[in-house]
Amino acid sequence: MATFPLFNLYLRFILKRVSPNINVLVLCLLMFASSCKTQYSRITKDPDMQKKLEFAHKYYKEKDFEKAMVLFDQVSAFITGQKEQEEIQFYIAYCNYNMGNYDLASYLFKSYHENYPSSKNAEECYYMYAYSHYISSQGSDLDPTNNYKAIEELQSFINIYPESKHVEESNKCIDKLRGIMGTKAYKNAKLYFKIQDYKAAIVAIKNAIKAWPDIEQREEMEYLIVKSHYLLAENSAEFSEEDGKIKRIKLERYQSMIESYLIFKETYPQSKYLVGKDGLTNDYNKTQKEIQKLS
Repeated sequence: MATFPLFNLYLRFILKRVSPNINVLVLCLLMFASSCKTQYSRITKDPDMQKKLEFAHKYYKEKDFEKAMVLFDQVSAFITGQKEQEEIQFYIAYCNYNMGNYDLASYLFKSYHENYPSSKNAEECYYMYAYSHYISSQGSDLDPTNNYKAIEELQSFINIYPESKHVEESNKCIDKLRGIMGTKAYKNAKLYFKIQDYKAAIVAIKNAIKAWPDIEQREEMEYLIVKSHYLLAENSAEFSEEDGKIKRIKLERYQSMIESYLIFKETYPQSKYLVGKDGLTNDYNKTQKEIQKLS
């Protein structure tokens, strides 16, 4: 083993202060760590590409993907054979994936599929290309662009490889993404309600339900439509009732509340949103009285 003055100095310092019973253990661990580091350093500088490749596979199997990737990358610059390049590109893509570099991994998997479409790994790489999009798209932001892209690529994989063993998992990923996107649409639409822009809330919620009819929060969203109609009509009272046009608009808004309420009640007869002081049934009764006054 090569000698390092600073390392030996640290070693003597430690051995003077630790119990004699663990001196040997400490020494072995330090020697092993130094040996591993020295070995990797030597391999990165070794001109023998075959040796580098062997160690790249060794580190990969040990899940030391960073070291493996460096060596695969070094070998890639010197290896010209298609079979060897194909193998190296495959492992470099997986190294990036396992290191959490999903965007780069997705690009490398796609490149592999395009460069080696007849390879035995082509199907797997196209799936991993789409799956990497799926992994990187799962954020808490409200922008659904990445989710759309992931769904598009997963569906493309299913269309190209309909008999693949990955089809079932791809469909599960698509369903999960649709659920995520539905939730994002729900949050976006509900935001309008929170800021009391009831007109925009009605439009946004209806669009969200149309796009995601199986959305988990559908009952609440339909409740918000009815509530928005009611509050929109109530806020019309801020205008002068001497203006016939304003009076007509207010009446129309109350009537829209009645229509949406009846649909909601028929769809969700046992809904929690119907009962209570702030429930829709109470709003409905108030609306009936207001309509009588305006008629």
